[in-house]
Amino acid sequence: MTQESFDSAFIEQQRSALLQLREQLQDTLRSLKNEVSSLESSHSSGGHDESDNAANAPQAEVGEQKLSVETLRLSNIDRALKKIDEGTYGYCESSGKPIAKARLEAQPAALHSIEEAERLEKEAQAPGT
Repeated sequence: MTQESFDSAFIEQQRSALLQLREQLQDTLRSLKNEVSSLESSHSSGGHDESDNAANAPQAEVGEQKLSVETLRLSNIDRALKKIDEGTYGYCESSGKPIAKARLEAQPAALHSIEEAERLEKEAQAPGT
């Protein structure tokens, strides 16, 4: 498996896009961590009345969920950058088949072809899994 189907200019364009996305995501993660921390500390400090604490709890939970999603996105970006270094960028991690160039242009951190991503999503949503 090599990057022969993608020229070096495309690979470098993707590396640059991934690094830019990574930097933006790291900023977002810092902001989310600060927001969640602030909500949790105001909830645990007891300095507010019960209605304030009740309102902050769901906000902190939503913040934690966002943090989890963004952390996964960062992990995918890091994996895509590693695949560039390994010479396997642009190949589906499940099937080993090439990922469409248009998909990579739209989602530089894509690790799976559209077909495999849809299959994995269906599996994740299937009852009992």
